Amino acid sequence: MTAQFIEKNGQREYAVIPVAEYEALLDKAEMLDDNKAFDAALAGNDELIPEAVVQRLLAGENKIKVWREHRKFTQTQLAEQAGIAQAT
Repeated sequence: MTAQFIEKNGQREYAVIPVAEYEALLDKAEMLDDNKAFDAALAGNDELIPEAVVQRLLAGENKIKVWREHRKFTQTQLAEQAGIAQAT
């Protein structure tokens, strides 16, 4: 890599590089970001939301009810987990 350095107060402050090298660095940085995202997806730490849940939410169903049923909680169990009384 060829770079021209510009100093300020005796210290390197800026580096000037050819546009082609700059664009190559951008491509490598983007590829690195893509690889990190791919590795994270393969790790399987993200929770995937089933299409049925998404469709119910998009249809305007009660969000708490949809998630409660997805998590297989009864109303009583959800109230206990939340530390509140069950609605009557």
